[in-house]
Amino acid sequence: HPELIEKIIESNIEAFSPAILNDPLRLKKFVKYQLTACLPPMRKSAGLLPGKIMVLVGSSGCGKTSTCAKLASFYTVTMGKKVVWIEADTIRTSAISESRTYTETLGIPLFLAYTPQELVELLESQSDADLILVDTTSYNPRKEDSLIELASFLTCVPTGSTYLIASATTKEQDLFEAEKSLKQFGLKGLILTKLDETGSFGACFNLLYSCKLPLYFTSAGNQIFGDLKPGIPEQIASAIIEGKFGK
Repeated sequence: HPELIEKIIESNIEAFSPAILNDPLRLKKFVKYQLTACLPPMRKSAGLLPGKIMVLVGSSGCGKTSTCAKLASFYTVTMGKKVVWIEADTIRTSAISESRTYTETLGIPLFLAYTPQELVELLESQSDADLILVDTTSYNPRKEDSLIELASFLTCVPTGSTYLIASATTKEQDLFEAEKSLKQFGLKGLILTKLDETGSFGACFNLLYSCKLPLYFTSAGNQIFGDLKPGIPEQIASAIIEGKFGK
């Protein structure tokens, strides 16, 4: 955001000595701290379940289903939790086959929800699960019927269980449109994906800075084991300065 850039420049010129202003390494360090301070703080522990239900939403190509697999892997393998996967993207046959491949690999149950009512019944029936992951259909924020279809499922899930999946390769305007169209459903947090596929991170930063959603996880890579990391705001600030995301 231009106003944020101007604010940082003015405050640094007024606060720092000429020696610091002419020392690129020290100046980068201070700017990184200032950028980090603009973002929502990091969660206390990624190991703590954010809730019993995590409903993943996002536009086409954001990496939603693979993120669902990475979350399932993290909480099943790393944290030893009992995880259940509900696939609500039943329109695309590829989504069903992909989710089935992931769940068979991880050894966790897979259920298909063809209707909102089926989703409600499945959520109620899995009371003994530690975490229920719901993979929703990808949607187009520019098409009203697409949002209405997604909304029919989201209105059936508990408040505060919906997470926006956003790709770092997406244009800033499209990121903002996705967040704006979905915030009415009470987004709880943000998961950034494909951070290894770009060298420009301003759009991600601006999204976090503007919407104030906490960054729960980041994803950089195609592996379902180990590529999901806790969301650390400082890493986004560093990526802006360095031009690459450090795992």
